[in-house]
Amino acid sequence: MIMQLVYTSRPVFQPETLEGRKLILQMLNGAQKHNAAQGITGHLLVTPTQIAQVLEGESQRLWPLLRRITADDRHENVRLVESRFKLERNFPRAAMEMSIITGESSLQDSSGRRVLPDLFELSGPEIIETAAIWADGLW
Repeated sequence: MIMQLVYTSRPVFQPETLEGRKLILQMLNGAQKHNAAQGITGHLLVTPTQIAQVLEGESQRLWPLLRRITADDRHENVRLVESRFKLERNFPRAAMEMSIITGESSLQDSSGRRVLPDLFELSGPEIIETAAIWADGLW
């Protein structure tokens, strides 16, 4: 069995700016290198004001990683949304996948307005489902 952790946080930078995109890519590159060596997979969701991440792997590797993530000063208000054991991974393809959700790529509500998902209002399974949909390019 593998463990799956889901957390949310707030970036202390603006993800939609050039500098913000550079920070996101630094986060992604660091995660991919570390995670590949540790057998960790997952998906990172980034909106202009929120971050959510799904992490999958052996529990003894995920808990220290979550402690490092919590201490990372590029975001704040880290909140563990879900921790559970699973038989198989939701994101087995890569050490870390990422989706950036901006106003241009957001959903449309019934009146045609663009709506960003409020990651802080979603449960762990809803965040996992949202990440899977974005990872598969279904939005």
